[in-house]
Amino acid sequence: MAYNQETSCNIQNLRVMRWFETLEKWASGACAGHSAVFLRDPEGKLWLGESGHEDEKGNNLIVMLPWEVWWNYELTKDNNNPHIALLPLHPDLRAKFNETAAWEYARSMIGLPYSYKHC
Repeated sequence: MAYNQETSCNIQNLRVMRWFETLEKWASGACAGHSAVFLRDPEGKLWLGESGHEDEKGNNLIVMLPWEVWWNYELTKDNNNPHIALLPLHPDLRAKFNETAAWEYARSMIGLPYSYKHC
């Protein structure tokens, strides 16, 4: 899947299902095991915000990664056979989307430990 700047929006939701999560979703009835968001910066660069990235101490942290870095990892190094769907915001929601507030929130989350208390 190639990233297309002309058709992408400011934010998208990513859903990734890996083999164990597929079993979890079958048992629980949920739709996906992992979600992330995409934000475009003022220069037009696309970023992915997600949790689960380990630091040198083994802590799972929330990060913002450039699209190219994340996508290259998924194509070449992710052994979990993920199923990825990029889901753009509905046009009505996109029209109301506050990009400044979204970036402020995303930046405030970088480096925090992954947990439900941040949701």
